[in-house]
Amino acid sequence: MNSTAKRFQGKTAIVTGASRGIGRAIAVRLASEGAYVVITYAKAADAKYPGAPEEALRLAREAGGEGEIREADVADTSAMRALIRDVADGRGLDILVNNAGICPMLELFEITEDLWDRVHDINLRAVFFASQEAARIMLEKKTRGRIVCISSISAEIGTPTQIHYCPTKGGVNALVKAMASVLGPHGITINAVMPGDIATDISREWDEANPEEIQRYIERCPVRRRGRPEDIAAVGSSPAALTWWMAESHRSCEAITASLLQNQPVDQVDVCRELRIQIDGRVPDNDGLQQPASGQEALLAMMEDLHIL
Repeated sequence: MNSTAKRFQGKTAIVTGASRGIGRAIAVRLASEGAYVVITYAKAADAKYPGAPEEALRLAREAGGEGEIREADVADTSAMRALIRDVADGRGLDILVNNAGICPMLELFEITEDLWDRVHDINLRAVFFASQEAARIMLEKKTRGRIVCISSISAEIGTPTQIHYCPTKGGVNALVKAMASVLGPHGITINAVMPGDIATDISREWDEANPEEIQRYIERCPVRRRGRPEDIAAVGSSPAALTWWMAESHRSCEAITASLLQNQPVDQVDVCRELRIQIDGRVPDNDGLQQPASGQEALLAMMEDLHIL
């Protein structure tokens, strides 16, 4: 860990779907860096995993942080608005991480209307309304907050068992770009993180039933392993930190696309170009890094955390 170890000291973060998987890893990472984390979970989603929320909070505290557990189904807009407002009124709100999501692995003709609606309600509709409420509060309180949405490379790569899931992640990317154009001038940034294949509970049953497909994923990854939630936690916390120093310029990242452990290795310039960060009106070009020194330092710190360097 570099010198930014406590970069979130005094900040309050809400992480949805944080009892397990990527959400838990992000909550623990944020806690380890000083944030007070509000771990949200849904009883129905954790029915097979008793004690998962408590374990997530234990790990956050073990990492040196503090936090609390809140139960709410992200698809229940009223409940989520009340939760976000209550946290903001009690402690303030600096960071919202929209992580909760579902992906029942089904073939084209197995997808029902009810399932389609449920996937879209959780993966896209809930992300918008939680982000909307967080942004409203941040504007009211004049907080230069950070909103991070966990998307997926499935937004751009169609897969036969994720036909209902892919458009929700494409929608997340689109709304992030659109909302950034509204919130950026107020010093509020909103970013999307697009993981590749990550081993979590979201598709555990399918994974166990299709070991040959999992092996295919591993063989096409440069590092020859599946992604881990902790890999994404490093990125999931970075949009909040990387863009804090940008607040004074009243600019916002268009989106952060982090397809970790997928496709091919990248160098520093590729990473910076992929981030598509607008800094003082400049972006990385083909000649190399064109950001001010502070921007380069932040990007290099993130890449050290991700073991890219």
